[in-house]
Amino acid sequence: MRSAVNKQILDHANVARRAMLPGETDAILRSMLHAADEGVMLTDLDHRTLACNAKFGELFELDPQEVVTLEPEDVRRLVYPKLRDPQAWRQTLMDIYGEPMRVCQDDLELLTTPPLMIRRRTCPVLDSSGEIIGRIWTFRDVSRDFKSERIRRALYDMSTFVHPDPATVLHFITSQVSEFYDGAIALLSIRNGRWMEFRCVAGMKPGTEHIRRNALKDSYCQTALKTSQPTRIQDARQDKFYAGLLPAQLGLTRYVGAPILDNRARPIGTICFMDDRSDLPVDEDDVRFLSLLAMRIGTELERENLVQARMATQRTIVEQQRSDLETTHQVLSAMNAAFRLIGESQDTAEVVERQVGLLHGLLGYSAAALLVVEEGRLVGTHTGAQDPTPRRVEVSIDSEPHVGRLLQSAGLDPIQAIRFERRPAGILGSLFGCGFVGTIPLLTNGQLVAILALGRQTAPPLEDEHHRTHLEALIDQVSLLVSGHVLQRRLIVAHEELRATQDRLIQSEKLSAVGTLAASIAHDIRNILSSLAMEVDAADDIEPTRQAIRVQIDRFNVLAHRLLSYARPRLVTREQVDLTDLLDRVVELTHAQTSVAGIDVSIEAGDGAHFVYADTHQLEHVFVNLILNAVQAMDPAGGQIVLRIGRTPEGLILEVNDSGKGVPPEVLPQLFEPFHSTRSEGFGLGLYSVRRIVEDHGWRIDVESAAEVGTTFRIVVPEPLSKNGLP
Repeated sequence: MRSAVNKQILDHANVARRAMLPGETDAILRSMLHAADEGVMLTDLDHRTLACNAKFGELFELDPQEVVTLEPEDVRRLVYPKLRDPQAWRQTLMDIYGEPMRVCQDDLELLTTPPLMIRRRTCPVLDSSGEIIGRIWTFRDVSRDFKSERIRRALYDMSTFVHPDPATVLHFITSQVSEFYDGAIALLSIRNGRWMEFRCVAGMKPGTEHIRRNALKDSYCQTALKTSQPTRIQDARQDKFYAGLLPAQLGLTRYVGAPILDNRARPIGTICFMDDRSDLPVDEDDVRFLSLLAMRIGTELERENLVQARMATQRTIVEQQRSDLETTHQVLSAMNAAFRLIGESQDTAEVVERQVGLLHGLLGYSAAALLVVEEGRLVGTHTGAQDPTPRRVEVSIDSEPHVGRLLQSAGLDPIQAIRFERRPAGILGSLFGCGFVGTIPLLTNGQLVAILALGRQTAPPLEDEHHRTHLEALIDQVSLLVSGHVLQRRLIVAHEELRATQDRLIQSEKLSAVGTLAASIAHDIRNILSSLAMEVDAADDIEPTRQAIRVQIDRFNVLAHRLLSYARPRLVTREQVDLTDLLDRVVELTHAQTSVAGIDVSIEAGDGAHFVYADTHQLEHVFVNLILNAVQAMDPAGGQIVLRIGRTPEGLILEVNDSGKGVPPEVLPQLFEPFHSTRSEGFGLGLYSVRRIVEDHGWRIDVESAAEVGTTFRIVVPEPLSKNGLP
C-alpha cells in the first residue's frame, strides 16, 4: 500500500531524468541550489540538513556552511529567536514529521532586520522505487505581497467606514494609519499660515500629547506642501536639510506624508506617519497608501465644510427666527397693553402718554411722539432718544412743514404715507435728537385725527419684511387706539346727552320717538361692544382680529352719527344693495357670537343676483339684530340659522330661520313692541328697531314660530322697486 502511494507521488511529480553518474548529480544539485531565488534546504530522514543554499542563509541570517554541519536541534535553536511565533513553528514541524508523506505550506514572520514574511513549502523526497529518503524545504520572501494585501485590507476598512460626522471619519483614518505602522505617530495636519495645526493625532508618545501644532518651516510636511507631491524620508539623518528639522532632532527619522488637496487641487495639509525605525524600509506602496488616504481625507474635509456651512446657515436662520419671535412678542405685548388703555382711561392726555411710553424702544425706535389734532393744534406727548421720560408737547399745525404733506396723504395706507427724513426741520427734529424721524398720519373717515412720529439713529430697514410687518401692526394699533378713544369720547358725550334726555322724558312720563330711538341705539352699541369683545377674546391671529375691530368701529361711527342727530327727522339714505354680499358681511360680523354658541349659519340665495334700494347700514342693522335674537333663542348645545332670499308674487322675500325653542303664541303679538323682552336682561328694543327700519323702507315684516321647532322672521320687499323704494 505504501509503495502504491509513493508511486502516485512520483507520477504526480511528472519528473523525467536520465541516468547520471554520482558526480553529475552533485554538480546539478549545486547549480540548482545556487540558481534558485528561494531559500532551499534538503534534510534526510533524521532531519539533518544535507544541503541549503545562500538564499536560505540570507533569509534566516545564518551561515549555510554552518547549518549543514549542525545537528537538527542546534539549527532550530538558531532559528527560533528569529521567529515571531516559535511555538507554532515547532508544532508544525512535529505535525510534518508525524506524517512523512505530508505536503505542507505555511507563512512565517521573521524578526529579522527588516522583518520578513516567508512562505514555507515542504514535501517528501522519494527514490526511484517510491521510498522516502528525505524532505525538501523551500522558503520564499513574500513580504511585498503580504504588505500589499495588508494595505488592500486597510484601504477597504477605511474606505467603507462611514459616519454622519466627518470629524469621526478623520480620527478613525488617523488612528488606523498609526496602527498600520505599529504605533508610529500619525498626524492629520492643516496649514494655518506659518503653522501646521494638528487636526487629528494618533500614536503620540507620553509627554507630547499637549503639542497641537508645529511650525511649517520646522516640519517634514513642508516639502509635500511645496511640491504637492508625496514625500518619503527613509532616514532624515542622511539628509542635511531634514537632519536640522525638529522631528529629526526628536529622533523621528522615518517619514512618509501625502498632501491633502482642496476642491481646487490646492494643498491645504498632509496625512503622514513618522517614527524612529529607519531600519525598516518604506517604498512606493507606502506612498500610494498615504496618497489614497489623503484623497479620502480631502473628500471628508470638503463634506465637513459643507456641513459646517449648512449648520452656520441654519444657526443664522434660527437666530433670526428667535430674534423675530422676540420682537413679535415685544410688539404684541405692547399692542395688548395699548388696547387695554381704551377701557382703562377716558382722559386723552393719559392715554396718549401711556401709548408713547409703550412705543419707546420698540423695533429700534429710540424716540416716539403721538400728537392729537385739536382746534388747529397738535397736542400730545413725546420721548427723546436721550431721555425716555414722556413729556407734553404742543405744536401749531401751521408751524410744522411736514403736516401739510401728511394732509395730502389722506387716503393712503399709513405705511405708504410714512416719511423718514434725516434730521427734519421743525420741533420734532429738535426734540427727538435722532438721525432719522418718520411721521405717519392717523386718519378716521379720511380725516386727520393725529400724527404718530418715530425716531431712530439709523435709517429704518423698511425693506425688511419682518420689520415692515411689525411696524404696520404698531401703526394700525395706534390708529385703532386713537379712533377708538375719539369714538369713546363721542359716545360718552352722546350717552350723557341721551341720559339727560331720558331723564326729562321719564319725568314727563312720555315716551317720545327720540327717547325710543336713543334707547334702541344704546342697545345696538351694547351688541357691537359684545361682538368687539368676543373678537378680541377669540383672536388667534392679529390681522383678522384687526379687520374685525375696524368693521365694528365703522358701525360705531354710524351709530354715533345717529345718536347725535336723534332729535332731527330720520332720513333713509338709499343706494343699490347686493343682498348676497350684505348677508355675507353680516355672517362674518356675527361670526364670533355664532361660533361661541356652536351655531351653524348658512345662506340660501338661489341663482342670480338680488338687489334692493335701501340704506346699507340700516339693513345690516336689521339682519344683525335678527341673527343675535336667534342666537339668544338657541339651546346651549347650539343649532342652525338659515338666511334665505326668494321671490313670491308679493315680491322679494328675505327670511331668517332658526332652530331654537320657538316663541309662545301669547308673546307673538307683543314681539315688536318697545321695551318688551322675554329675557330678564334684555331691553326689548332690538326687534322694535328692526320693525321701524323695515317700515321706514316701506316694507313689511312677519313672524312665524312653533315650540321646539324654531322661528322664522320674513321681510317682504314689494316689486317692482324704484330708486325711492316704492312700487
